Amino acid sequence: MKMIVRTVALFVSVAALLALSHIAADGRVKVRPLERVPRVIAVEYAYEKCLPPNLVIHVTGEVPSVGWTDVQLIRRAYVKPPVDGIWEYDLVARPPSGRAKAKPTRVTAGDRWTGMKEIIAGVRIYGVDSGVKELRFDAGN
Repeated sequence: MKMIVRTVALFVSVAALLALSHIAADGRVKVRPLERVPRVIAVEYAYEKCLPPNLVIHVTGEVPSVGWTDVQLIRRAYVKPPVDGIWEYDLVARPPSGRAKAKPTRVTAGDRWTGMKEIIAGVRIYGVDSGVKELRFDAGN
């Protein structure tokens, strides 16, 4: 009987540790940092008609499992505009903090560049490794 009680106590202790593993020693919840989305699937853009025009970018990516949150499209900051006119973005998201079902899942994010005064020939969206997608804009826009 003592063996069963000890086994149950050990099981409960391990389960509690696993359940609380996302909580730091000071009581705060650990938050995983943002990571680049592994795969960029599609990039779309549109100009909003105003002076100066606003550029709206919409990106679809794919992550390896369910549970990714806080998907963002972050425009890289430049001291001077890029020589080739291609502005770069990072598609990032927060991976799940625990186990997640391994199922490729689409995520989306966007950016509205208001009061855009720079000359923009296109955008390059970075995911992980070969997860880069470049879109050159039509010369008429």
